[in-house]
Amino acid sequence: MSLPDDFLRKVGSATVELIGPATTCLLAVSGGPDSVAMAAAMSELAEDFPVDLGVAHLDHAIRPESAGDASWVAELAARLALPHFGERIDVPGLRAEEKLTLEEAARRARYSFLETTARHWGAGFVATGHTADDQAETVLFRVIRGTGLAGMAGIPRSRPISPQSAHVQLVRPLLDCTREEVLAFLEDRGLDFLNDESNFDVDIQSRARIRHELLPLLERYHNPDVRAALVRLAARAAEVNELVETAACAGIGEYVGPLPDDAREIAVPLEVLEGPQAVRVEVLRVVGSHLTGRMLLDRARLADAARELPEARVGKQFELGGVLAIRDYRHVALRLTGGDETPPVAWESGVTLPGETPLPAGLLRAERMLASELNMDEFSLTKTGFEEVFDANLLESGERLLCRTRRPGDRFHPLGASGERKLKDFFIDEKVPQSHRDGIPLLVLGDTIVWVIGHRLSEAARVGSESRDLFRLDFEPRKG
Repeated sequence: MSLPDDFLRKVGSATVELIGPATTCLLAVSGGPDSVAMAAAMSELAEDFPVDLGVAHLDHAIRPESAGDASWVAELAARLALPHFGERIDVPGLRAEEKLTLEEAARRARYSFLETTARHWGAGFVATGHTADDQAETVLFRVIRGTGLAGMAGIPRSRPISPQSAHVQLVRPLLDCTREEVLAFLEDRGLDFLNDESNFDVDIQSRARIRHELLPLLERYHNPDVRAALVRLAARAAEVNELVETAACAGIGEYVGPLPDDAREIAVPLEVLEGPQAVRVEVLRVVGSHLTGRMLLDRARLADAARELPEARVGKQFELGGVLAIRDYRHVALRLTGGDETPPVAWESGVTLPGETPLPAGLLRAERMLASELNMDEFSLTKTGFEEVFDANLLESGERLLCRTRRPGDRFHPLGASGERKLKDFFIDEKVPQSHRDGIPLLVLGDTIVWVIGHRLSEAARVGSESRDLFRLDFEPRKG
């Protein structure tokens, strides 16, 4: 079978699986080869498959040529005889107004536009042109950074477009198709497309280096089918991750029941923690996250607790990041840290830049890098509360960077907030238990709190479009 025919068959099969007939789907088209091939293929398939299609394009107003790109996509929609929905949003202005990075502002604007357009048009699905090559690059990127089972699952085939819009599904009908198949289909149909030259500049983003340098090296010297191997890994990880989540939720439902919204403590019967280690971890993560209202930060401690507590002596405890897991006679109790624990001793330590700084609370690693070496969009999506970057120009004052515990009168200007406030008020708004606050390490420069580690960066340390030199920080909490 030829590549164009194989591509069309795969897209058709995915369309039936992900979307189904007699429905409406909005196609997110940037003008690049993947999204153009998706629009053309699904338009061709719609002649025999009852689905209403529309083309959506957002002009981010970042590049001078973006208006021309928008016109080009509108003309493509006309050639395909599909409805066109276009909008121009001043993303640089949104970035300044909302105090976001450019990447964060662009992502927020794009998904808001797609969600709003889908709602108004009555579309139950929004399709993007992610391919098998994108999947392979994503999985390798996450493995290099360090990831768990969920991260290895890569790009999901389908998910709600936002937590507030479960009725609008984001789908990827090209996820089984390779970039080679995309280009062959476009050539066979005589279709042109737009190119973003920044995708070929290996100095701009780490994903580009993976695509144009690392993967070709792996193909040449290790495995010519490494992309397909990474895609298979993602599929298997997604299957296993789904089984783990299902088993954990089933156990919670059977032995614990509905989790109360206002609980400060939830007892998990030991029967729930008799299964495989991965299910134990997921049970503790789900219950702990429900108590705190956020993802638990210290996954290493979570794994240790899941492994040790079912067989531990009564009274054994693990601090999981705002939640204390305690072994009693028949349960593992997960409890929001209260006010009766002994507060940690105050401490202060100078920070080595770049390098490693051992601290009473853990280990702080600092790496100097160029802003061009970091893809802020990917970083903001994958980082934990223990990872941050800040503009190196912050250190021009000559004051030494310190790490310490909180002091009376500390004030903090959280990133994105309108102004400075008492650190105590920030902790209250973040729902940080009082007994936990004295143990939270603070990165400070003079009287300025640069980073409340595990929670929020300061506005003073914001990375902007003008930033050239950065410090990347990783904090590893101390165990035990």
